Amino acid sequence: HITSEISALRYQKYKRTNIAKEICDYFKVQLIEYKRKINEIKKDDKKTISIFPVSTSLIRSLPLYILEEIIKNFSNEYKIKIIIDNSDYSKYLLDSSTNNNFIFIYPKSVKSLISEISKTNFGIFIESGPLHIAQCFDINGFLIETSVDSKKLLSNSKNIISVNNNYK
Repeated sequence: HITSEISALRYQKYKRTNIAKEICDYFKVQLIEYKRKINEIKKDDKKTISIFPVSTSLIRSLPLYILEEIIKNFSNEYKIKIIIDNSDYSKYLLDSSTNNNFIFIYPKSVKSLISEISKTNFGIFIESGPLHIAQCFDINGFLIETSVDSKKLLSNSKNIISVNNNYK
């Protein structure tokens, strides 16, 4: 998780400072306005949906049956990437998933996570770390709301919408 590598983000759940600025400060880069160009995507290439099903809290992680339902409904038209980490829940997903219409991606660092997020066309977010990175790149997607108020998380976002969590 991004918050474990960037100490200024460890308490974001309570502070809610400018997370994009904290990420840029950590990597010592300037925050720039980034817009995807439509012509970067070839007509014959499938667009990518990246799903971030793992949360630091198991109760907020995306249940396997919902993950598989998303894959079943979108894998014919989209390339599906499931972004995991080294958690027990990620190991469970690796061992339990019966669907072969996607690939698991395991970013080994924050830098590789940022690279994966920058390549996606649409993101499905559970955890706020990948969500904030996606906001920096103007990625479209939705946040499945859990215990953190989505109004705070999405206050500066025009491309990501909130979906109520009904699987509590």
